[in-house]
Amino acid sequence: MLITLASLLAKQQDLLVDIFLMDPTYRTRVAGRGFDATDPRAPINEYFSNSAGVVNDKAHYSPERISLQLRQLAVGFVKRTPGQADAKDVPWFALNVPNKLRKSLIIEERK
Repeated sequence: MLITLASLLAKQQDLLVDIFLMDPTYRTRVAGRGFDATDPRAPINEYFSNSAGVVNDKAHYSPERISLQLRQLAVGFVKRTPGQADAKDVPWFALNVPNKLRKSLIIEERK
């Protein structure tokens, strides 16, 4: 990702990135990709609510500039029980590249 951002910056030297420092949160692992939920390599549940009026991570981005979300996670396998996290202070990031800058990138969409 750093190489990609450096490449974009080399082409557009006035490029700006909006950085969002997100609150620390607890996430649980879910069974998937061949791993049981108790395995440290299991996928992490995102907890995105699609309820009306709910603001979540998907709402924090800039439509015209690259957006970087930074956060620390506590991760475990017991739902909604942060006190049982078996991994703490896990660095996490998400990057959003606006459509106008994507033409020279290969973006793998999550399915």
